[in-house]
Amino acid sequence: MDTLNGATEDDKAALQIDYLQVADETDPDGRAILFFDFSKESSNIPSDSLLRAVWYQVHVALRKDSVQKQGVVVFTRTINKLSDWRPSLSKKIALAGKGVLPVRFAGMHYVNPPTLITVVMPIIRSMVGKKLRHRFYTHSGSTDEVLQSLSRFGLGTKERLPVMFGGNLEFQ
Repeated sequence: MDTLNGATEDDKAALQIDYLQVADETDPDGRAILFFDFSKESSNIPSDSLLRAVWYQVHVALRKDSVQKQGVVVFTRTINKLSDWRPSLSKKIALAGKGVLPVRFAGMHYVNPPTLITVVMPIIRSMVGKKLRHRFYTHSGSTDEVLQSLSRFGLGTKERLPVMFGGNLEFQ
């Protein structure tokens, strides 16, 4: 962050709450593994600051050549209450992912999401457009069942599953 000469000064709080995090490791195909914690939208941090934190973290992931070529996979922790969701922020993030940010989006993985996600998912899919709407995946059950489901994406080991979902993957 020192090389940005204060560029992130206004967004320190957004970066510190870990709204979006990047793992040190990549998946077997060289894609960055990100962890998006949408439950943090209930914080008092402004949406524009959270959006800039997303941009910053994506650029951190893009430092690796393999990520520039192969893209990113995203694990997601969802909101617990619909009132915590900021649809306008989700729309801005989706627009950034549809061509503004120079990143290839391989997929977003929801692990044991609450039932309300089935209500929200059609709205989210409509925001991201035709190309990306089929890259959202849900994995439910025990840790072993989740790992089995993730195995078809090259993510079916505890080393590639975030700690909060029963794995061993840590984030920066």
